[in-house]
Amino acid sequence: AVGSTIKTIGLPYFKKLKIAVPSIDEQTRIAQILSTWDKSIEKLESLIAAKQKRKKALMQQLLTGKKRFAGFEKPWKKEKLGDIFSKITNGLTYDTDAMTGLPVTRIETISTGKINYAKVGWAPTEENTIRFALQRGDILYSHINSLKHVGRVAIYCAEQPLYHGMNLLLLRANEKVVPEFIFHILNSKVGKKYAKSYAKSAVNQASISTTDVKSFKINIPEIKEQQKIASVFASADKEIETNQKQLFVLKQQKKGLMQQLLTGKKRVKIDESEQMTAVGA
Repeated sequence: AVGSTIKTIGLPYFKKLKIAVPSIDEQTRIAQILSTWDKSIEKLESLIAAKQKRKKALMQQLLTGKKRFAGFEKPWKKEKLGDIFSKITNGLTYDTDAMTGLPVTRIETISTGKINYAKVGWAPTEENTIRFALQRGDILYSHINSLKHVGRVAIYCAEQPLYHGMNLLLLRANEKVVPEFIFHILNSKVGKKYAKSYAKSAVNQASISTTDVKSFKINIPEIKEQQKIASVFASADKEIETNQKQLFVLKQQKKGLMQQLLTGKKRVKIDESEQMTAVGA
């Protein structure tokens, strides 16, 4: 390939490229094997997409009170976030170039809507860092980001020790609410709408002040109904996560097969009946 910015291969050179190929019968068999994996992958991807769509529809119904579970009839109450969180604070300021110490959150840590431990910063192993330790159920809120991503949230499930770093707000629920329920509210269309309406845009980013976050008003049901709703979403998330892990395994298996079959490291057997069928066709 040549070119300084965009690399290209000229047609004459492309035609001269040489690859090792087996017989037509073996090519056909290899293609059939890989097609089988492709179909399994496509089927699982469709299943995941359908479950995500169903969860999204459920969120629209359950988080707005349009759909209620049997036995829950009490009206929902409108509360300010400042009244249902015991703590809404900024995080620890640290040296972003540090490569060792204790893991601290940064904007990239929640870029997918989940805690990504591969994308953390590092702060000194000292008392000042330790006091920023996250607790199970803490919600991380992106209050400084691009307008598209401002308001992004993730909930800490305590899989690994983690500390609260700068550029993300920590929201810690009080006894009035279930953290998982509030996380889903903030991660829903309602929460995103609040974020966009309160965000103050600059040249390359938008921001929401702590005061504005505290003033957000949301409708919440009694604790037991919050728990019920949160459990439904937890089950849905678990199913989707299981399927996503299965999908990853399938893709890795196909990748390994391709490496073996398309290089001739692993050969497939072609029996006489298959050869005769191919020749007759």
